Amino acid sequence: MSASEDSESKKGKEAEALLAGFLSSKVFAHYVYLNPFIIPGKELCDALIVFRNKAIVLQSKNTKLSKENLYKSGDIKKNVKQCRGAARALLSGSDIVSLENYAGITDDINLSDIDTVYCVAVHHGEQPDFYGFYDDDKAQSVHIIDFISFQKLLDELNVLPELFNYLEDKQSLFVDGKQFILEGGEIDLFATWIRQERSFSKFAKSIWSLLLKVYMTA
Repeated sequence: MSASEDSESKKGKEAEALLAGFLSSKVFAHYVYLNPFIIPGKELCDALIVFRNKAIVLQSKNTKLSKENLYKSGDIKKNVKQCRGAARALLSGSDIVSLENYAGITDDINLSDIDTVYCVAVHHGEQPDFYGFYDDDKAQSVHIIDFISFQKLLDELNVLPELFNYLEDKQSLFVDGKQFILEGGEIDLFATWIRQERSFSKFAKSIWSLLLKVYMTA
């Protein structure tokens, strides 16, 4: 392994460790599986959350910014691709796999029970000036979140279903290919969801409330 490859590996482990730290709270510990394998010899993702019939794939990456102070396109694409690959594996799986959760308890997960998968690509490192925080590909949507925003988001959640609800509501908001530029990125969007009683229903229906915080790009 070259020096640059070794450095990238260490950065990746650092991002994974930070992600694991935030997922070790009482809300998540019994439902989080770090570096899970559902196929022998092939790691599925950095972290997997499973709750009843739903799952969240989390893929973390320690990224450096470009000269323009933006995330590098290659880093984003790689993380998104890995998320989608993991989602496909979960949704097409039918085996019962034994995974150890963060609380140290081994659970038998029936993959055929999972019918909904959310993908979250978490980027750790310097804060970019701007980035696209959602990839709405029809095959599998991916939520692209910087680590600081992800940390604040988890700090506000009281129970795990709230995280599923937020991701689902966000995907419903962006249905039909709508695109927005938010003043505060993910944090601004999440704060809007919280203020409106953990819903985007009013936000989506009222163009005036939309224009107060969001500039439509398409």
